[in-house]
Amino acid sequence: GEYTALTRAMAMASAAGAKRVVPLQVSGAFHSPVMAPAAPALMDAINQAHLTQAQAPIVANITALPIASAADLRQELAGQIAAPVQWTRTIQWLVNEGGITTFVELGTGQVLAGLIKRIAKGVPVLSVGTAAEAQATAEALRERGFNEA
Repeated sequence: GEYTALTRAMAMASAAGAKRVVPLQVSGAFHSPVMAPAAPALMDAINQAHLTQAQAPIVANITALPIASAADLRQELAGQIAAPVQWTRTIQWLVNEGGITTFVELGTGQVLAGLIKRIAKGVPVLSVGTAAEAQATAEALRERGFNEA
């Protein structure tokens, strides 16, 4: 949120007995109402992009439900700038309803892998940050019965 309001809220939480109050190290108040003024410009940019029906459902961050139409994708992309990400619900849907049996995190670091492991206990999470890891992950997926597309 706005820095002054945030520091005031932190002080109030501490005064009310909060055990720990820590500001997140982020570069902006993304996925919050503070970003709402940017939504129209983002929607304009999204409307200029060529989007088509998704070939496979995409689980929306806002609702944690699958979407596929270009119109729904546009609404989701524009809406998530000012709405909270339903990460836990999304991972739960993917495992319980979507039939996901393995996750792969692409990129350096393993932040998302750690979050997924806490939500979907026992579901394998593979991390790929280098070309060598990509090769090892491809082999691990083949061993699990996944075919290359």
